[in-house]
Amino acid sequence: MSLTTTIKSIQDIMRKDVGVDGDAQRMSQLVWMLFLKILDEQDKQMEAVKNYTSPIKEEFRWRNWAAVDKEEQPTDNQLIDFVNNHLFPGLKNIKTYQGDSKLRQVIQTVFEDAYNYMKSGSLLRQVIQKIEEDIPLKSFEDQKHLGDVYEKLLKDLQSAGNSGEFYTPRAVTEFVIDRIAPRIGETILDPACGTGGFLAQAVDYLNKSKREEGNETLQKIQDAPRGIEKKPLPHMLAVTNMILHGIKEPFHIQRKNTLELYKDWNEDNKVDIVITNPPFGGMEEEGIENHLFNNSKIGRMYYKNHATGISIQNVSRQILLNMPVPLPPLIEQKFIVQKIENLLSLCDDLERLLKQYNSIQEKLSIALIEAIIGDQSEIKITTLMKELNKETKKNLLF
Repeated sequence: MSLTTTIKSIQDIMRKDVGVDGDAQRMSQLVWMLFLKILDEQDKQMEAVKNYTSPIKEEFRWRNWAAVDKEEQPTDNQLIDFVNNHLFPGLKNIKTYQGDSKLRQVIQTVFEDAYNYMKSGSLLRQVIQKIEEDIPLKSFEDQKHLGDVYEKLLKDLQSAGNSGEFYTPRAVTEFVIDRIAPRIGETILDPACGTGGFLAQAVDYLNKSKREEGNETLQKIQDAPRGIEKKPLPHMLAVTNMILHGIKEPFHIQRKNTLELYKDWNEDNKVDIVITNPPFGGMEEEGIENHLFNNSKIGRMYYKNHATGISIQNVSRQILLNMPVPLPPLIEQKFIVQKIENLLSLCDDLERLLKQYNSIQEKLSIALIEAIIGDQSEIKITTLMKELNKETKKNLLF
């Protein structure tokens, strides 16, 4: 069963539960459970290489309370009671100490506004069993695949696009990060990070571009992504996304409002790169709206005085980094995204065709060798040549 099919079957189980209402709640329910499973897999990897203590108490670790192979299983009522009255209070109130693992702080923030919406212990157990049996997370490729599934779920989420929210497609995040080309040692901020799409692409880019595997280089990559997101569900997804992309303690992903934070920023808050696709529309508290509206005249005057409509020649990376560019309206963004996705689809088709041609040519080469040494007749060669010509004519458009 594919991972996408598994996620769909889990959502179908949740639809039977009277406590889960709508796609957003199903998403939230699934994400906190996957978050704990992902943390548990990370714990196992850390335990294998060094003396390591999990930031989560033993009784709250996924492997203990969600294990499906235990001889003594709790009843349905006991399972719901444990999750509601022990697990969630324990994670919401997890103690943090000076100099302790930053992951405790991350867990506390993630579960601060998380909820168990499911009322049925039986259905909750079915979801746990599906996650345990059908969602492997042991390898990096497994985790990367799950990150891809997250993106698919977000894209399909019916509420996306309301209240100014907008999922930024992979094609856009890849293109922007590729053009900015962040370097090892630079810090990257997305002040409206949503689910962390830009930051995840930035981490992937840095990992691919690194020339050495030293601890200092790896630590610089760990410290690179910085994100701010005010809503609980996208924040939880962003934190999970960072862990899936190898950021062990994503404490730089804050659940706050950038529009409130900026007035308190100082030299210590400076970053090297800011990349974002801020939300359009939506509502803010009256105090924030009034303050920003009063100050927005400065921004309008700036663009009035500087927007000439003239193209700039020889744009350097530094000019690009320093240039304040307003994003186009949402409908234009969607049009651009569709164009990019069409081009990417065309590239996929070309890649598939090249693989087909290479496969046929390889078979043809083998048949020629076999014919030369006398093991095959010319019939096989003639057949392959016809197949190659047929494919060429069929795809002549490309």
